[in-house]
Amino acid sequence: PVYNSERYVKEAIESVLNQNFNDFELIVIDDGSRDKSLDIINTLASHDSRIKVLINQEQKGVSFSRNRGLRYCSNSYVLFLDSDDLLPHYALKTYYTVIKKTNADIVFSKLSTNMNKIRAEVQPKIHIQLFNQYKAIKYYLNFRKLSGYAGAKVYRKEILSNTFFMENVNYGEDGIFNYAALQNAQIIAYIDLDTYIYRVRNGSLTGRNSGYGIKNLNSFKQIDFISKRTPKILKKYVNVFRFEIYNSEIQIYEESGKDSKIKFSKEFKKMKKYCDSYWLYTFLVSINP
Repeated sequence: PVYNSERYVKEAIESVLNQNFNDFELIVIDDGSRDKSLDIINTLASHDSRIKVLINQEQKGVSFSRNRGLRYCSNSYVLFLDSDDLLPHYALKTYYTVIKKTNADIVFSKLSTNMNKIRAEVQPKIHIQLFNQYKAIKYYLNFRKLSGYAGAKVYRKEILSNTFFMENVNYGEDGIFNYAALQNAQIIAYIDLDTYIYRVRNGSLTGRNSGYGIKNLNSFKQIDFISKRTPKILKKYVNVFRFEIYNSEIQIYEESGKDSKIKFSKEFKKMKKYCDSYWLYTFLVSINP
């Protein structure tokens, strides 16, 4: 998905084209960009038939664009890349190797903010850890290894047939999507390897580095969604998930400006009260998932 990313989108696309694995299609969805993003995309696509370009005539949002890409693609596996991020050159070959060895429905890996990793010259060694669905959900809810980001993982397309990003949620939608995907997966693999380069900047699609605002209220929707979808036997781990999300949101709130703090003081007090009351319980539950 691309929106006004003329400074970064060429590098993002080239990080895919320069993979040491060639059997892929790259679907680029321009989300109504008003800068030169689409011109850059079309120029690159004219020189490489693996690039497929879809255009939203007006801005629809990252979730709409990802969903459109999901509906369009026809291959067996799918991964997501934001227009300002990068893939190390070994990412696709690594995923392919793991899939061939494990027949995994989802492969989780790690992301890094170290841009120099894209210059790695060798295929790194792969250490694989396998999970069944039950154990994967426990690790996910405990924030252990299996992250909620849309990036740094690959999914079997078949398990996403009825799973899409919630288009009315513009914060925490990755976490909701990944939890739903896990509930459709049977074999989950984790590799302790950086396969995604996350560019830290302001004004991106994901709203990274901005203060506490209306979008942050979606964190409550994320928790409610996961709580309702979690079987009773795993409910105690939802409390850990809630605690970690609240802790993260409290930090964003505390680093925000005075106006935001006044406007969202009610939500802050709710989160602070929960964390103060349940920190010991959370620690005891999460210490050995």
